[in-house]
Amino acid sequence: MLYHFVYKTTHPNGRYYIGRHSTEIVDDGYFGSGVWVNGIKNKSLLTREILLFAKDSTELKILEESKIKEHWDDSLCMNRGKGSDGWTSEESRNENLKRVQEGTHNFLGGEIPRKNQNRRVKNGTHQWLGERNPVHGRLKNGSHEWLSEQHKETTSQRNKQRLCDGTHHLLILSKCPYCDKSGQMTAMTRWHFENCKNRKIN
Repeated sequence: MLYHFVYKTTHPNGRYYIGRHSTEIVDDGYFGSGVWVNGIKNKSLLTREILLFAKDSTELKILEESKIKEHWDDSLCMNRGKGSDGWTSEESRNENLKRVQEGTHNFLGGEIPRKNQNRRVKNGTHQWLGERNPVHGRLKNGSHEWLSEQHKETTSQRNKQRLCDGTHHLLILSKCPYCDKSGQMTAMTRWHFENCKNRKIN
């Protein structure tokens, strides 16, 4: 027998996510698959409550949409879209563009790529591991382009040009949306944005 229900997953800081779930075991430890839920490392902090039961998946989707719309204007609601299918591609694109322009997108600090890289290294599936990495062999036998004088000279000239015209990544400044402090993009993203004293977490 399948149970269909709309649930609310809540963090101690008050933020929450509303979703739908169908399962044979009600207490199966499922908290959701949304971006916000997946971004929380310590899932033990989360609690889930069942808001409504539905008779089938069709009714479940309708009930979920209704509940999301009820809470949509609440700043603590972490749902990314009003519909039960989550964000539309247009909504996702616009939100990502906004976060990149603000310098707050997690891709800028390498958080997500770093997490995926570490996972693949741990599982032993990363292409950089062992003899599967073709770069290692070319570096060992001296045939890699990185070792050539031409590559070194080209790279040096390119970096000098980017420093002169102000397009080098070390010269790009980013402004904190919380305190207006400015600094080098990579450093600000890694060390300041999420740690800003003026950043309010409701």
